[in-house]
Amino acid sequence: EIVGHELSHGVTQHTSGLIYAKEPGALNESFSDCMGISTRYYADGGAGAIDWLIGDEIGAVIRDMANPKSHGQPDTYLRTFWYNTVGCIPTGGQSGNDYCGVHRNSGVMNKWYYLVSVGGNGTNDNGFVYNVPGIGITKAAAITYRMNSHYNCSISQYIDARNNSIRSAIDLYGSGSPEVFSVTAAWDAVGVTGTYNTIDLWMH
Repeated sequence: EIVGHELSHGVTQHTSGLIYAKEPGALNESFSDCMGISTRYYADGGAGAIDWLIGDEIGAVIRDMANPKSHGQPDTYLRTFWYNTVGCIPTGGQSGNDYCGVHRNSGVMNKWYYLVSVGGNGTNDNGFVYNVPGIGITKAAAITYRMNSHYNCSISQYIDARNNSIRSAIDLYGSGSPEVFSVTAAWDAVGVTGTYNTIDLWMH
């Protein structure tokens, strides 16, 4: 998953070009985690359960996509463990702020991807009770890849990722499909809410 993660940064660089800071940077990091865990799934022949851990094969788990909070990441937009990007000036290095929390805030989309893939139910930090039906990692990967390569742009925010992934699910599986429902329900589950509006897709 680490190799797939790093190669996916190259994909992002040559497609959406997500800026490596604040929310676009968090989406950039999460896309690489999503494709990284999918790479491992396919490398294993698509057999067996996915552990959803990033880094376990080198003995240093750094993120858990199924449970972001276990590693100090948010699983709900703007809530517990969210790095506040308002007024933040991105800096890197050991004394920096990780470009305004790009690795930390990636937890929100990571949890979204987990829910789209395998499903789940619970209550998020907003008190919202959710029940998301999973559609499998193969379809989740296709939707996420299309979102990033066809619709995201350099300054996409979390609300854009919601809209763009819904559009991608419609493109691939049709309006009103179970896949569109799952994608939408998973965003609701992680607190990225808003009315889907086609106009929003073309703002950038």
